[in-house]
Amino acid sequence: VVNAAASYKATYTQNVKPSDPNTPAETGYVKVVFEAGANGELAAHASAGGKTAFDVYPGTKFSEVKALMPTPNANEGYAFKEWTPGLLADTDAVTVEKTYTANFEEDATKWANITFAPGTNGTIASTETISYKVLKSKTLTASGVIAPAVTANPGYTFVEFKNAGAALDLTTRPSGDATYTATYTEKANITITYNAGTGGTVGIASE
Repeated sequence: VVNAAASYKATYTQNVKPSDPNTPAETGYVKVVFEAGANGELAAHASAGGKTAFDVYPGTKFSEVKALMPTPNANEGYAFKEWTPGLLADTDAVTVEKTYTANFEEDATKWANITFAPGTNGTIASTETISYKVLKSKTLTASGVIAPAVTANPGYTFVEFKNAGAALDLTTRPSGDATYTATYTEKANITITYNAGTGGTVGIASE
């Protein structure tokens, strides 16, 4: 028999709470942190060092965390590869603290290798940079490519670098790998002729 009016208030536990990745988890929770490795970042990440963290009530299905986790965004020239360690299955329960790192890898289709060669009538000093790995989306100048200095062999003059007949243009964007080879022109030969005047001769001893 109920002799007096009674009221009841339901209480709920928030399973997943956004939190500071640099502080311990709230009492009764475990902390799950997401961070970006080299060559990428996390979209909508927390302000603390580019990481996103949640305090998770033990036993919560990972799908609840997954619904809030950040999206990995790769830097230009790279692509997202995987999370390490691997993410739990959606139905797996979160029971321990864990930090997941987004790993990124180079996207080979976005890059080009630019090489300079001295050709047959000159040299490039070993102190010069002759190989560059550049993004196809940028001009060679924007990627820091500088044509190396060339020393022509005696009797030749350096003209320019060419690849498949096309002269080097640092304002262009590369479409693929290319080797630019130094080209030269041969210096004209100078002929000196000695003519004897009237009453004389020309010989080696007279020079």
